[in-house]
Amino acid sequence: MKLISNCRVAHKIALPGCVVGLIACGLMACGLIACKVMPTAEAGEEKMLAGELSVGIWPVESQLQADDPMMVLFVLSNGTEESIEILPWGTPLESKLTADRFIVSVDGQVIPYGGRIVKRAAPTSEDYLTIAVGEKKEAVVSLSDDYDVSAAGEYEIVLKELLFQDSQSSFLTPVIVEPMVTITRQ
Repeated sequence: MKLISNCRVAHKIALPGCVVGLIACGLMACGLIACKVMPTAEAGEEKMLAGELSVGIWPVESQLQADDPMMVLFVLSNGTEESIEILPWGTPLESKLTADRFIVSVDGQVIPYGGRIVKRAAPTSEDYLTIAVGEKKEAVVSLSDDYDVSAAGEYEIVLKELLFQDSQSSFLTPVIVEPMVTITRQ
């Protein structure tokens, strides 16, 4: 184990989401969370971590022409020893983004999220997504729909930390194994 101040730790906590987020941010900022340093996957290759719920992003295409859509592949892997049920709302697993989940920048300038932000009623059992042991859920996300990625340049896309709600109202924070991709637009 190595102490690092900006780590992502997979864990299950039965607290309201806002409390979990504040506690986790404080502990990470102070460097008080111990976690494994995760290996980086090669572009286009996802790694499932044994015993962990993990996520990553990879470019669908790393070199784009002017009119090509900019897309990333989002992968959620269940490397735990049990099936899990998660609420995919506000995550890249939805068919369209409903929350700002990426930091997108071109040549060092951050591009604001221009997509929708959705508020919903309490979830029902049908809203949860079951992920079996060893299973991966993938989604191709079109960043062109929610960010102005029309300019030529080198884009950096960073996946923001995610917090999944499970069916018992606990929260799961996956380990991010591939947090950033670079895509060049001509």
